[in-house]
Amino acid sequence: MRIKKVILKIFLISFFAVLSSSLAMARAPSNSRTDSSSRTPSTKKSKYIESETGLNIPSMGIAIDAIYQPELDNLIPGYKILNIVLTNKSSQNIQLNPNKDRWIVRDNVDKKHIAINHLRFLGEKVWEEISADLRNKLEYPQIVRSGNNTKIDVFFPATTNLANFRSFEWKSFFFKKEFLLTNPLEKDLKLDDLTRPTTQSITLSNVKYDGKTPEEPKVKKESPPPAFDPKLDDFSITVD
Repeated sequence: MRIKKVILKIFLISFFAVLSSSLAMARAPSNSRTDSSSRTPSTKKSKYIESETGLNIPSMGIAIDAIYQPELDNLIPGYKILNIVLTNKSSQNIQLNPNKDRWIVRDNVDKKHIAINHLRFLGEKVWEEISADLRNKLEYPQIVRSGNNTKIDVFFPATTNLANFRSFEWKSFFFKKEFLLTNPLEKDLKLDDLTRPTTQSITLSNVKYDGKTPEEPKVKKESPPPAFDPKLDDFSITVD
């Protein structure tokens, strides 16, 4: 009988020891998880596909360039234009949608400005006052075929500061992705600066609005020196 009591006592002691240990372990994971999460920095994945303007994006097979030309500010009274060139180097055609595509510019102080994709969105009165030829040039394109590029004009109120813009975003309805293109500041110079590198956007924009690419500045040729005429040097002085 005494042996049974001893065995029962040992059993109860062991049981309560295991129970208390289990309760302690149950409380420990919440603290350990908190500590480990505080020690491990969170890495948030960017939602954008990032690149620079004019550079290829190999994963998508496209390149997007943009340029702001102050000379076009008066083309549509009250609005500025950002010229965009989308190059399709992929094997598929890219669909564009003026109602569902979204273009956003970040100006030189990183303020966001949402573009107007089509002048029709400003009202039929504005659209009807534009000549038919200009309407064709400003029409938002519907498709960029494989191996080709297309010119896209997006519009901003005249109060928007587009000079030296930092970047722009394209939320593509076709790709269901968002692109972030940073703008190298050295590209955004005045058109009369002959030292500026020519980009695809500048060249195609000039073709679109002027019908021709800008001509190279003509260098004035210096007139050749007059030919030597011995008669001019053949003279004599008469001394009285």
